[in-house]
Amino acid sequence: MVQVKKAVIMARGLGTRMRKTDESTVLDSKQTEVAGLGVKAMIPVGRPFLDYVLSELANAGYSEVCLVIGPEHTLIRNYYQVESPPTRIRISYAIQERPLGTADAVAAAKPFTGRDHFLVINSDNYYPAEALGALRELRGPGVALFDRDSLVAGSNVPQDRILKFAVAKIDREGNLEKIYEKPSQRQPKQ
Repeated sequence: MVQVKKAVIMARGLGTRMRKTDESTVLDSKQTEVAGLGVKAMIPVGRPFLDYVLSELANAGYSEVCLVIGPEHTLIRNYYQVESPPTRIRISYAIQERPLGTADAVAAAKPFTGRDHFLVINSDNYYPAEALGALRELRGPGVALFDRDSLVAGSNVPQDRILKFAVAKIDREGNLEKIYEKPSQRQPKQ
């Protein structure tokens, strides 16, 4: 069994949705400033959100991380190289020249991943160490999924926003069958 030690974190996102606040989104002045710079991974929640992501990866046993960032994201590099270098996990960087989507972001990390097995996550999603650890020990590809009703009941995210999240359909053996990226009311609740 191969235990995955590398993680690729897609941190290139521009944070455009975070700049569009509505009545359910309240950002303080520092959060608004960081979102305006297009670095949503650095939005402060006591400390940059990405700190929590990196901490949980280290707690789960990952030792190397590649942050896929844009060429303009000097804020991220400065923070992790100068202001607050991590002690439990080694950070590398891959530059995604233009925001061309997930596959392009993963391809930008190819020099880091080489032929090794690796995990891919978004910089603005929080995964508990238990989920990250379980993914690390799989014998093949896998995905961490969360129950929609549990998210509604146990988070501070409004239900109408959660209902817009992608929905996964799982078969009887527990295999991923289909992903509904933009779920509609007609699709089954999974």
